[in-house]
Amino acid sequence: MIETLKLDQIRMDGDTQSRVSIHEATVAEYAECLTEGVELPPVVVFFDGINYFVGDGFHRLLANARIGAVTLNADVRPGTVREAKMHAYGANQAHGLRRTNADKHKAVAGMLEL
Repeated sequence: MIETLKLDQIRMDGDTQSRVSIHEATVAEYAECLTEGVELPPVVVFFDGINYFVGDGFHRLLANARIGAVTLNADVRPGTVREAKMHAYGANQAHGLRRTNADKHKAVAGMLEL
């Protein structure tokens, strides 16, 4: 379900980022798009009843923070940090910033740990 969440409600500290690092040029590009009025797809978060964990959309979330946004649209799904990680490991196979070989390795290693 698409909901409007405050950025500070969304946890980025659950080790759900499947990438090795944030690609700053992508954050900057998305931030520029947002300031020009482009609506980016909602981030995907998993809600365990208390916490919202990012499953997909770290770069979009950071772009919103960069431009000073307080809220953003999120596709809220029921689940724990584990479901957020599982979703993250499969994200960006066909859209968004393509995964590097190091990102793919991190995703495989993360799946093996679950």
